[in-house]
Amino acid sequence: MAYEIKVPDLGDGVVGKILTIHVKVGDTITKDTIIADINTDKVDAEVPAEVEGTITEIRIKVGDEAKLGDIMMIVATGDSAATPVVETATQPTVAASLAAANATIDLTVPDLGDGVVGKVLKINVKVGDTITEDTIIAEINTDKVDAEVPAEMAGVVTAIMMKEGDEAKKGDVILSIVGASLAVAQAVVEISKPAAAPTAIVIQPVENKAVGATLAVVQGNARTSPLAKKLARELGVDLSKLSGADGRISKLDVINAYAKKQAPASSGGGAMAYKALPDFSKFGAIRKESMSRIMDVTAENMTYAWSTVPHAWILEKVDITEVEKLRNKHKDGVKAKGAGLTITAIIAKAVAKALLKHPFINASCDMTNKEVIFKDYVHIGIAVDTPRGLLVPVIRDCDQKSIFEIAQGLTELSVRTRDGKNKQGDMDGGTFTISNVGGIGGSGILPIVNAPQGAILGVTGSEIEGVWNGTAFEPRLRMQMTIGFDHRIINGAEATRFLQTVKSYLEDPFLMNLY
Repeated sequence: MAYEIKVPDLGDGVVGKILTIHVKVGDTITKDTIIADINTDKVDAEVPAEVEGTITEIRIKVGDEAKLGDIMMIVATGDSAATPVVETATQPTVAASLAAANATIDLTVPDLGDGVVGKVLKINVKVGDTITEDTIIAEINTDKVDAEVPAEMAGVVTAIMMKEGDEAKKGDVILSIVGASLAVAQAVVEISKPAAAPTAIVIQPVENKAVGATLAVVQGNARTSPLAKKLARELGVDLSKLSGADGRISKLDVINAYAKKQAPASSGGGAMAYKALPDFSKFGAIRKESMSRIMDVTAENMTYAWSTVPHAWILEKVDITEVEKLRNKHKDGVKAKGAGLTITAIIAKAVAKALLKHPFINASCDMTNKEVIFKDYVHIGIAVDTPRGLLVPVIRDCDQKSIFEIAQGLTELSVRTRDGKNKQGDMDGGTFTISNVGGIGGSGILPIVNAPQGAILGVTGSEIEGVWNGTAFEPRLRMQMTIGFDHRIINGAEATRFLQTVKSYLEDPFLMNLY
């Protein structure tokens, strides 16, 4: 009988575009064969077949619009629908369902982020190598991280199209393989076998892109492909909260869960419309330089923050004479233990303690649900100036760390950030930001809130000033601090009280641990 395979639900009202068609008329497919890839605004979605049979008609082509319910192809089905093969751990041979495939598959650069172009740092395989689904075939550098690229399926490398130093953008072919062999599939089964007493292992064809096959391994009550498990670990996605289609958690399920977690709240106004600039070349020589990815993202984020957050600022002078004496007294000992005792680390500790006393400063404003979101954790972002732009890595649980532990974490994060070797999660989860430009100079700063955070602390350089002590002017080392805050949830009185608490901790460090 004839069966229509249709475009699945891509999300509420989402319309995609056909990126790739992996099959042709006459091909025999099994259930879960990946027949096509569809691009949406957020991800590239793989479309699995729902039945097994022979393709008799293809009604789509690359570039076509794809929306829910559109017919993609017609399949002639028989009575021999594909069913899972079950073998025991004491008999790991994988039968004909994992026989070697003849077709050549191109492994391409994955989505590195919206419009991100990277550079190939390393190719980890060579022609003739046998790879499995989790083999890291290449490493690609972007403005933020060094990303490992895993193979999407098992096979033998037949050609390598990229070399170290090449530009890498989404969809570029890295290398080609011939689909998985029986020996590779058996190796994956052996790796996936539990160490305990013999038990049943479910083997089912998934994500095979019409050639070869990969394995699903049992993960609690759901089956999870090795690549999905690895991706979940790297992206911090909790597999226990995913169910997947038909009880199988795929790579796409992990990507979608991560995209939802990362997606910023909609401002409701759509994309910002920018006014065209005049032709500056009419007035003299000019030169143009493309924004780096970091500059682009920063510009969008700051525009969003400035457009949606009603800002207010309060400035305060802080006497850091005594804390600077203590810093100089202990900095060599801290350096000997591998960290730098900077004034930023001390400020971070003071801020963390103050945030516990002033929870509104550590909160976020949710206008969609008309709620104030209070966080019971203190993760402080520290702005770091890098050759690629300003980045804000996050030190977690600052309220629970000693000044030394904060200094140690800040040293490690700063080095990783400047070297472009940030780990996944280094930039995520901040509840408050500190921007210290004192090392450069400046006598004042009005920082923009790092939305969706509620406030930011700007710090400038310190200067010796004469301060009246009641009988005479005394030279004191003073530093200016500015709190920028979201006036929807933080009023001026609360912001001032917070700033005074931070000031008291820096002027008398003993107070940080007194109460």
